[in-house]
Amino acid sequence: MEKKEFLDLTAKLFQEYGFLKFGNQYFLNLERVVIRVYRMGARFEDGAYSYQFTCCFKDIHEDYVFKTKEDYKNMPEDMGCLKYLKTSEKLTAPNGEKYNVWAFYPENYTEKKWRKLFAEMMKKYFDPF
Repeated sequence: MEKKEFLDLTAKLFQEYGFLKFGNQYFLNLERVVIRVYRMGARFEDGAYSYQFTCCFKDIHEDYVFKTKEDYKNMPEDMGCLKYLKTSEKLTAPNGEKYNVWAFYPENYTEKKWRKLFAEMMKKYFDPF
C-alpha cells in the first residue's frame, strides 16, 4: 500500500474496533481502563510506523473524567513504559533470533494482509481488557 492508504486504513480499523482518534493517537474507553495507542515513526526504521500503547486504570483515578478531547490527551498513564503492538509475522535478526514485527512499512502490506494482521493484533493485545 501507499503511505496515505496505509494510514487511512489503519485509522479506519482502529475506529471499527471502538477507538476514538485524536491526531496520531487512538483511545479505547472500556469499563475499567482507557487504552491510548500512539502512532509514531519507527525508531531506526526510516519510512516505517510503529504503534505503542499505555493505559489508565479508572479504579486508580476515580475522579478523572473522559468527556473531551483534552481529557483523553491529558489522561494519567499507569504503565511505566510504552509497549509495542506486534503482529504475528516473524523476522530473523542477523544473529539468527526470530522476533515479531513491530515496525510496519506500508509498502509491505496489501489491504487484505494488513486487515488480517491488524485484527489478530487487536485480539491479542486488547481483548483481555
